[in-house]
Amino acid sequence: MTRFLRIKSYMILAGLCLLLCVGQGRAGDTALPERIILNLTETPFSSQAVTWRTREKSLSPGAEIIPISDLLNPEIRPRTFPALSSVVALDDKTSVFQHSVVFTGLVPGMIYAYRVGDDPAWSEWNQFKTAQGKPEPFTFLYFGDVQEQVFSMCSQVFRVAFQKEPDARFWLFAGDMVDNGPDDRLWAEFFSALGWIPRTTPLVLVVGNHEYPDPRKTPRDQHHITPLWRPQFTLPENGPEGLVETPVHFAGKRA
Repeated sequence: MTRFLRIKSYMILAGLCLLLCVGQGRAGDTALPERIILNLTETPFSSQAVTWRTREKSLSPGAEIIPISDLLNPEIRPRTFPALSSVVALDDKTSVFQHSVVFTGLVPGMIYAYRVGDDPAWSEWNQFKTAQGKPEPFTFLYFGDVQEQVFSMCSQVFRVAFQKEPDARFWLFAGDMVDNGPDDRLWAEFFSALGWIPRTTPLVLVVGNHEYPDPRKTPRDQHHITPLWRPQFTLPENGPEGLVETPVHFAGKRA
């Protein structure tokens, strides 16, 4: 084979591989879990909540968890938890699939590895640490209204905050994470700004008035919390009837 023919063959092979990889990427991207987020439970020493979404329907969505010290041991299998799933309409043409799991029976003070998804579309392995079984000092971070320029500017705040306090046990958001709660594009900015941080640091989120539709544009009888709220977070359900998973920080005049 001449040098020219060898080069030509390599180019054809490279082109075929590129097409194959691109095709697989497009097919797999919509099935892969996204917006993976940890939330605290009522018993953070023995349980942990995780939520994610996919753009394709999963046949058997779930999560796997294992003590991180056993992750590379082929003789120890992870525990499997089936997910609760729901369909969420973003608009008249687009829907997504939200999934949630609450890991239970965990050991206090243990570092766990976990992943979410469904064969063959699993997330990477992430990790978190359960709380101790007895009271001890801990650090958490508090964020006020991030609301605007979340992707362009607040992303810098989140990164510096993590660098300064990497061992914070959770991040508390006191409402108004986005400017207009029903707009999924703004939530996309929020999750993008956070990056991988909520996959390992649980978030505690409180409802602000901006998690409701703009009252200037919404009839009073339709002024309810965004339907995106409960599907994309898994929070304790010990609140008053009608306000489960929706702790309210501020319900005054819209800023």
